[in-house]
Amino acid sequence: MAFKIIQKLKPDAVKSKSIEMSLLPKYYKAFQQSLLKKTTVEAQTDFFFCIGYQDGQDLFIAGDLTPAYKKLVLEAAKSKHGFDKTNVCGGKTFILREEGKAVLCILANASMGKAKKLVVEKALNKLRKAYMKQIAAVRWLDAPLVASSDDSGVESTESTETGGGQEAPQDTPETPPTSGGSQTRSTDKESGTEAPRTVDRDDIVKRAQDLQRGIRKIKDDVIPRYKKQETTPRDAEFVNAMRKAGELFRTKLTQADKETKEEFKSNKEFLDKALPQWKDLEERLHNSKNRKEMRDSLKAKLETTVETMNEIRQQIKTLLEQVDFKNLA
Repeated sequence: MAFKIIQKLKPDAVKSKSIEMSLLPKYYKAFQQSLLKKTTVEAQTDFFFCIGYQDGQDLFIAGDLTPAYKKLVLEAAKSKHGFDKTNVCGGKTFILREEGKAVLCILANASMGKAKKLVVEKALNKLRKAYMKQIAAVRWLDAPLVASSDDSGVESTESTETGGGQEAPQDTPETPPTSGGSQTRSTDKESGTEAPRTVDRDDIVKRAQDLQRGIRKIKDDVIPRYKKQETTPRDAEFVNAMRKAGELFRTKLTQADKETKEEFKSNKEFLDKALPQWKDLEERLHNSKNRKEMRDSLKAKLETTVETMNEIRQQIKTLLEQVDFKNLA
C-alpha cells in the first residue's frame, strides 16, 4: 500500500458529483507530497481521472482504491452515474526520478476508461502547473517499467506490438534459457544474528521474465524495422532500457542467495555477452535515425526545388503565349 485517498473525498460524493471543488487545490498540493515521498516504480498507487468532472473542472484522485472506489471507477468506465467513459481513465501512478526531477507516470488500465492519451496528458499537465509544481512533467506509459541499473530512472521492457517474425542479425542476442524450478530460501538468521538482506528469488524471476519479453521484442520488432530502415527514436530508447534492465539484473543477482545465483547462472552468462551487443545495436539505431532524417530533409528540399522549377516553367510558357513572334520577325 502506497497511501490512502484523502478521507474528505468520499466515493459517494464523487459519484454524485457533490464534492466541494474549491477544496481541490489544497487536496492536490497535499497528495503531491504523498506521491513524491511514497511512490516509486516498485511502489505504485491507484489513480482515477475525469475530464470536465464538474463545471468544466477536471478531477484527479490518487491513492490506493478501496472496494467502494474501485466499484465507482469501473462503473464510471461504463458511462454510469452521469460519467462519460471517453472522459475517464484509471490505473496505476507513481513518481519517477530522472536527473533529479520528478516525473508523474500513469499507466492506464483499459477496463477503467477510454480517455485518450494526449487529452489526459494535457489536462494533467494543466493541474500539475497550477497545483503540483514540485512535479516536473507528466508521462503516459504505454507499458510497465523496470528500474534502471542505477535506480535513477526506469524504462519500459514490454510492448503490445507484434513482431515481424524475421530472423535477427548476428549482433542480436538469442533468447536466454528459461530458468525453472523452485527452491526454498535459507533462514535470515544465523546464530541469533540478523543476516544481511538478500534479494528474493521471486524478484529475480520477474526481472528475468521481463528481460525475456524485451528480448523477443528486439528480435521480432526492432531488428526487422532496422533492416527496413524504418526505426524510430523509441527503438533506440527501448534498447537502452534493456541495457539498464540487464545491468540491474546482474547487480540484483549478486545480492541473491547461493542457490538462486546458481539457478540463474546461465542468464548472467547470456547477459555478459548480450549487453555489449545491445550497446552496439543502440548506436546503430541512433545512426540509422540520423541517416533517415538527412534523407528526409534532402527529399523535402528536392521536392521544393522541383515545385519551384515547375512554377517558373509555367510562367515562361505563359509569357511565350503572349508574344506575337510573327510581328517580331
